[in-house]
Amino acid sequence: MKIRSQFSGNLAADAEVKKFDSGKTLAEFSIAVNGSKFKDGEYVDSAFYHLCKLPGHEKIYQYLKKGKLVEVSGSWEYDLIPMPNSDKEYKRYNFIVDEVKLLGGKD
Repeated sequence: MKIRSQFSGNLAADAEVKKFDSGKTLAEFSIAVNGSKFKDGEYVDSAFYHLCKLPGHEKIYQYLKKGKLVEVSGSWEYDLIPMPNSDKEYKRYNFIVDEVKLLGGKD
């Protein structure tokens, strides 16, 4: 069972587009989402960064630029990443986007 989610935020950098030998494409980008976290007995403002992967949808790639406000819908998955100097791995969560809405103006 996949966990479906939806959130909005600003792109932390321009999307990086990968093209594969099969002809398929993938855009990778991070979205900064404003929030707060509990620290030293109080809530403080914080930004949370989510790594997003958008397969296909080539027509929208040109608009995925740093600072752009977007809303994304999709599901979560993870990669197992080897830890340096260790035989252990950690989970890196990725948000697999199936819908992007460009928000906040014409640019």
